[in-house]
Amino acid sequence: MPRVRKCDICEVEFMSYHGIKTCSDQCRAEKRKQQNEKGNKRRYHKESNIPYDKICPICGKSFESLRKKYCSDQCAKKARTIYVKENSDQYYKDHKEDIICKVKASKKNKRERDHKYEICKSNTGFNKTNR
Repeated sequence: MPRVRKCDICEVEFMSYHGIKTCSDQCRAEKRKQQNEKGNKRRYHKESNIPYDKICPICGKSFESLRKKYCSDQCAKKARTIYVKENSDQYYKDHKEDIICKVKASKKNKRERDHKYEICKSNTGFNKTNR
């Protein structure tokens, strides 16, 4: 779902689809170059398997890791709920009319099904005591 983000390279705001973090092909190439330089430097100095200090974006705590973004499973769960809530809220804002129409239609269909069930039940003489 699209959302407004700032480009990691040039800080320009743009509509991001599918979690893209750069605004253009030029910025994407520059970001790839920076990532390659960082990774190659660690490999060249034989530090690729040594954990390094990171800061958790949720609680701000410092921790050592190679690949983890969050310091603990609790922070990862908090981040996930925040992300899901943001996306849900944005989706609702973008599709509010459609959602309301679908809910009204499903309630109407449920009432009609219940009404048909009541008619069927009264015509057949079915009730809980006959089971």
